[in-house]
Amino acid sequence: MKNACVIMGDTVGYLIQALVLAKSIRDTQTECDILLLYLPYDLESVKIFSAVSNRGKAEKIKQNRINADNFLEENSALINELNIQLIRVTEKPYNTTAIKNPNYRNILNQSPTCALDLHKILCWNYTQYSKVLFLDADILVRKNLDHLFDLDYDFMYSDGAASPLNSGVFCLRPDSLVFKDLSQIIHEGNFSYEEGWNNLGRQHKYFNAIEVCQGLFYYHFIKGTKQFKTHKLSRNIYNNQAPYDIFCENKLPKERYLRQLISFDDVCIAHFTSWGRLYKKGNEPMWNCPDFGQVKINGKVNDKLKVPFHQEWVDTFLRLEIKGG
Repeated sequence: MKNACVIMGDTVGYLIQALVLAKSIRDTQTECDILLLYLPYDLESVKIFSAVSNRGKAEKIKQNRINADNFLEENSALINELNIQLIRVTEKPYNTTAIKNPNYRNILNQSPTCALDLHKILCWNYTQYSKVLFLDADILVRKNLDHLFDLDYDFMYSDGAASPLNSGVFCLRPDSLVFKDLSQIIHEGNFSYEEGWNNLGRQHKYFNAIEVCQGLFYYHFIKGTKQFKTHKLSRNIYNNQAPYDIFCENKLPKERYLRQLISFDDVCIAHFTSWGRLYKKGNEPMWNCPDFGQVKINGKVNDKLKVPFHQEWVDTFLRLEIKGG
């Protein structure tokens, strides 16, 4: 059976990053299908924001979808060239109105970002593959990843700078029953910020995005009652979050800081997260690095970063000749 890498996107910004990520996977000659999940138009959020007189936010969601549709059409030839399977997701993997806990239902209704994050559970439905590797769009693959698919585990993950599990990178053995279990947990909605999922407690003092997949996966696969064969990957190598990890030693409590003890050359997966993520200022894509200012991507990366990953992303981006955006 073949393996697959899954990427998600819903706006032009994320779709640009998804194409760069796909190119980086192809450049490393990792043998896998690439599935780009184009996430559904969030009609529920539009209705909610319109109802509370936040029509500006509702209109922005609508316009984002129009822009993204146009972007995909403009870049259809590039998508085919990269041999990407574009999957237009038409339905959520859960029914928001069926969530029993009104507090959790409200979290998803008020945050389209949280609602979209839960689409990651769709990975377990791709049972035509032996293994599936999920990668957030804001990632660059730097080395061949075939060896990850050969490891005999049900679920592989790494921690993050502010969570015991970071759902930006995880590898799994697809199983439709696991998908059903995860969907059922969401529908039960037994979550609170004080007690975590299923009243198991927060477990960790620092737990960013505990309300969505980072928390859900940690409690189900690592702390839950069902037994899974899991493996924690080296964050340094497979989910390297520079410059966050490298330059924040004096800005974060010691327990949240991970010093890099390896060469940059050893990093297989660079994950830019919020400390080095691409964003747009007007029509100009830029890097957002809070400690080091905004960095234009069409030129050389600010020397203060001292991280090669950003320039590698820029070089890959420029080779693609992406249209629009």
